Amino acid sequence: MTHEPSGPNAEDVQKIQEQLGMARRQYDELKSVGIVKAQETFVAYQQAAEARYKADEDQIELLKSDNSRLEERVAALTKERDARMGVDVGAKIVPPETSEATMQTDPEPVPEPEPVIETVEKTVHDAEIQIWRDKSAQSDSVMTGMQATIDDLRAQMDKSAQDAQQQRAEQDAVLAASQTRIATLEKIAGMFELLTGIRVDGVRQTTHAVESAEEDTMRDEPVVAFDCQQSGPHQKLRYTFMMPVDTDHGECVYAPAASTETLMEGAEGDGNQQQGQELPVFLQEEIEFAPAMAPVFFSRVSAFLHAPRDS
Repeated sequence: MTHEPSGPNAEDVQKIQEQLGMARRQYDELKSVGIVKAQETFVAYQQAAEARYKADEDQIELLKSDNSRLEERVAALTKERDARMGVDVGAKIVPPETSEATMQTDPEPVPEPEPVIETVEKTVHDAEIQIWRDKSAQSDSVMTGMQATIDDLRAQMDKSAQDAQQQRAEQDAVLAASQTRIATLEKIAGMFELLTGIRVDGVRQTTHAVESAEEDTMRDEPVVAFDCQQSGPHQKLRYTFMMPVDTDHGECVYAPAASTETLMEGAEGDGNQQQGQELPVFLQEEIEFAPAMAPVFFSRVSAFLHAPRDS
């Protein structure tokens, strides 16, 4: 713990303690909010992109299946048409048997079949082929568009991952700087505790009721409250020191702890505590003083705690 020292360095110590509290709060906020939020945002975006990618892949597979069915249909229609027209690529042509009598007589003319059926079947076949070609072209166009969408999603996911890594690197740098600053402030606070005997157990922003100079009323003044423990060779004094936010106009306040007596350490330093000397009158009640008088206040408290202990 560190307390605001009195003396020429009192203002510097107070500023250091404020900076220490601020650095700790920044560290906690960055640790609990910044990184977690960035990770949650990236994971949500990645899951949404993967879902869209899966849907596009399923649609492409469906279109490929439709194309396969169309190809099978066209092949079946072509085979059926060839069968109706009597086309057999592997069949051999065998001439009909003729007798000497038939060879001596002129054959009767055989009328050629009307080409209507062949024309209709060819038209139907060509129409089916055109339908297949149109659907195939449409499928190719859709698949091309979907592939472009998939490539765009992948590019966005890669960029999002890069941004997340960059943001994490920046946050790690801020955290490292905050940790270094906290470690430095803790060392400085430890040094002032050794020099002054003051340790600060807690710091909080609050208000203190003061009497208005213009009117006979009370008003709340914003202050920074420090829960302090100031030690001497044999005694410790616990109190709350309030520093005004506006040191140019506000007043400092000393408020004693619940007990009006100090505590002495055990004779052998074993942690046992006994009641110490009774507090002087000026430390038994709450007092207010100008910030410029803080060194005097510190000197009087220090003189009391370092006074020889009554045997």
